[in-house]
Amino acid sequence: MLALNRDALPDLAQAPFHGRVRVGLSGDFAQVRILRALQAFGADRPGLQVEVQVGVPGALLSKMKEGNIELVLGSQCEGEEMGRLLWREPLVWAWADRTGVNLPDPLPLAVLPEPCPYREVALERLAKAGISQRTVMICASNSSLRAAAISGFAVAPMIASQLRNGLVRVPESYGLPELPEAEFRLFAASNGDTSVLEELAEAILNAVPQHAGGE
Repeated sequence: MLALNRDALPDLAQAPFHGRVRVGLSGDFAQVRILRALQAFGADRPGLQVEVQVGVPGALLSKMKEGNIELVLGSQCEGEEMGRLLWREPLVWAWADRTGVNLPDPLPLAVLPEPCPYREVALERLAKAGISQRTVMICASNSSLRAAAISGFAVAPMIASQLRNGLVRVPESYGLPELPEAEFRLFAASNGDTSVLEELAEAILNAVPQHAGGE
């Protein structure tokens, strides 16, 4: 029996992983390139199912703490030093390219749902600066957030790489408070299969553009 057990250990160690890995992606990372990498990773491992949830980082991290997600790819602002840092990028006030047009008072604001790090820091900085605001649009995705800003319907906190196609940074002369940098990080659950998570993390990182917001 001992001999059989000893001989079986190498085969067990090399056995393919069977089960599922759940990946949380913030809207910045719900891109074809990354999804193709996830699909290829699962296809190379017949016993593995890769599932994806797209949402705001705060909600995804909460699900990871509850044991419902194994990996999260998202951003944070002035948060704890957690996860693997990918890059930092300025967070700015985005609005339609309307030179010479004054900002409305109170400031019309478009934000993603709670708990969104961009939303939290934007509201905090406006409150500290004594600038009144009115949340006029809660957006379910980055595309609707961009639409709100491009149309001039609202100002939106947004990463700098998304400033294109009619979106500009609100000039400092308008008096809006400076926003901190957004940190893009990869978070992994502590109770998952370490080897599989490490391999999947590397596959994701190889697929992540330097600035995912630029698509």
